[in-house]
Amino acid sequence: MQYEISATDYFAIIPEKVLYADISHISVRIYGVLRRHADQTGSCHPGRARIAKLAHTSASSVDRAIQELVEHGFITVHHRRNPDNPQQMLSNRYVIHSTPPAHDHTPPVGDDTPLPLVTTPPPASDEVTIAIEPKPINHFEEWWNTYPKRVNRKAAQKAWKTATKTTSPQAIIEATRQQIATTGSPLSREDIYIPMPSSWLNAGSHLDQYGTTEPSRPYDQPTPHHCNRCDSTGHITKTDEKGYSYAHPCPNCNDII
Repeated sequence: MQYEISATDYFAIIPEKVLYADISHISVRIYGVLRRHADQTGSCHPGRARIAKLAHTSASSVDRAIQELVEHGFITVHHRRNPDNPQQMLSNRYVIHSTPPAHDHTPPVGDDTPLPLVTTPPPASDEVTIAIEPKPINHFEEWWNTYPKRVNRKAAQKAWKTATKTTSPQAIIEATRQQIATTGSPLSREDIYIPMPSSWLNAGSHLDQYGTTEPSRPYDQPTPHHCNRCDSTGHITKTDEKGYSYAHPCPNCNDII
C-alpha cells in the first residue's frame, strides 16, 4: 500500500547528528518541537509548559533535555525579560543551530545560521500578548458629579441601580442637566431645597419634563391691557423664603386669568 504525503502533513526536520547523538530520546523529541516552532532565522520562544505538553513529558524533563541540547551545541538559550517590567521573566528564546561544533560538547558561539524550514507556518508560541482594553464608562460617577447636591452616596447608588433598569443612564444624566439649567425645576433651587439624590431618583423626577409648555388656547389669554405693576399679565409672581413661586391677581387691573 503506497502512502502519499498530503499538504496537511507537517514535518520537523531532525539532522542525523541530533538523531544519532548520545542524548536521551526526550532531548531528540524536544529538539523536534523547537525546530517545528523555529522561524526562518532558526529562532523561537515557546513556553516551558507548551514544550512539555507537545513532547508529552514533564517540565523538569524539559529542563534536563534543554540543558543536554545546549551542552551538545544543538541549541542556544537566551533568557528574556519584559522590557516594561524587568523583574518579569518571559519565555526563553531558543536558537536552533544547523551545524553544531564537532569537538567535545562545547556550545557554539554566535552560530545563528538559518535553518531550511518547511513552508507551513510554525505553531504559535504560548506567550500571549494581553491587550489593554479601555475601562468601561462609569455612568453613575458621571451623574453623581453632575447632580448639584452630592450627599448619601450609598443610597444614591442603590436608587441609581433601580432607575437604570427602566431608563438609560445617559437619559438620566441629560434630565439632570436640563433641570439644573431650567428655572423652577427642583434642581435649580438653592442647595437647601434641592432633593436628596436618592429621593430625586426614587420619585421618578428624572422623567419629568421642564422647559417645554404647550401653547395656551386663545381664550386662555389675558385681556389686553396696560399695567406697569404686572407687566400686563394680570398676575404678580412672588417667591417665598422656600423658593416656591406663587401668582397673585394684580390689584391694579384685577384681571384674573
